[in-house]
Amino acid sequence: MLCRIKKSVVFLILVIFAVIFISCSSAPERPMIITEKYDLASVQLKDGTRALACGDFVNADRHLTDAGTLALSIDNPDLLVKIFLSRIAWQTTVNGKAGEESALQFLKQARSEAERSSGKEIFGAVCDIYEAHILVCCTDQADKAVSLLLKNERAVEKEPFYQGFLYHTLGDALALKKKYDEADRIYLKAAELHTKNRYLQEIGHDWYAAASVRSLGGNKRLAFDAIEQALVYDRNAENTAAIASDYLAAARILVREPATADDKKKAVAQAHYAAAIYRAVNQEDPAKECDVFAESIK
Repeated sequence: MLCRIKKSVVFLILVIFAVIFISCSSAPERPMIITEKYDLASVQLKDGTRALACGDFVNADRHLTDAGTLALSIDNPDLLVKIFLSRIAWQTTVNGKAGEESALQFLKQARSEAERSSGKEIFGAVCDIYEAHILVCCTDQADKAVSLLLKNERAVEKEPFYQGFLYHTLGDALALKKKYDEADRIYLKAAELHTKNRYLQEIGHDWYAAASVRSLGGNKRLAFDAIEQALVYDRNAENTAAIASDYLAAARILVREPATADDKKKAVAQAHYAAAIYRAVNQEDPAKECDVFAESIK
């Protein structure tokens, strides 16, 4: 009897081990990398850059700050480089020339992280591109910016986002040198690249810049055509601040000489409509700027 009980116990133990072995062997393997914080940081970075493109500077700052904290907490150099570069864009967009010192500090940090990243060469080239961006936005060193950009053109030819940014920045540098026709051609090159790779928000930005240099170059009709293209893509992106900016730009183009009475009437309407769009998202300061411009048209 005792022997039979012992055999039953041994059999039960063997069955339990067999079940455990089978269940363990069929279960998915434990992950050797966890990406929870990386994924959260990536989302914050994406939300921050989108908010920046939409003119929501307060939320852009908050998202980028949170992204930076998360990236630092997991010691991820690749992500930190991208966040510091986005910080540069925030400074130049929000503060212009007054943001130069902070932008250069972020560039220094980006270069430091690039040195220990998994893409040292490509990130090094991208840091050069952002240095050129700072030179264009905050200084008058357009020639140095052009040299930096041309030096790194080949390095980013397989990175369409950064390649598009390079071309747009090159257009900005050429515009600073008052080479408006060349700048227009480069902006369209950026727009073509962004369109091919479906970077929706960037496309409207490219066409807006093209409209600006065409207007500065005295080509009123083509400038208006370009701003209408910008408006199409900015509507598709639901980019409220960009849409309002497009309407104000259209008003400014319409009143450039030669301007008929009908041009001026349309310009007033466009500027007031831009103000209404800004007020739809509680941006009162740019709305007032639009109204002031409309009232200045005689």
